[in-house]
Amino acid sequence: MSFDAERSEIEARWIAASIGLTLGYDGQGYDAAVNTVRLSIQSGEARQVSFGSPGTNLVRYSGVAFFEIYTAGGAGSVAARGYAETIKTAFINQTLATVKCGIPYILSSRDDPPFYRVVLAIPFTRDAYEA
Repeated sequence: MSFDAERSEIEARWIAASIGLTLGYDGQGYDAAVNTVRLSIQSGEARQVSFGSPGTNLVRYSGVAFFEIYTAGGAGSVAARGYAETIKTAFINQTLATVKCGIPYILSSRDDPPFYRVVLAIPFTRDAYEA
């Protein structure tokens, strides 16, 4: 399992959930537009969580998927928060192939003319036998 595979699992969940918004994928060019979402994945800590023979030790990787939701500026937070709720519902406590999603939360929200922007954070872990 790799960092790229966790990205693929998160993107596949987005597609399967049929959110209905255009997604700018992680690491690709993205121009913000009204009612679009930009995905960024930040890998975090890795730690060994079991001990035994080489190659059978479980390593737990942590990360956060950030969904930046762009809606029309000056129209308030209603649309953006509604989209955040839809995305939250698609990912909350979901176990993908190897990625286990946690509890999504709104990390930030602000006017970002000409948009209103909300960032939904979805923490996740991934286990692999590597050490």
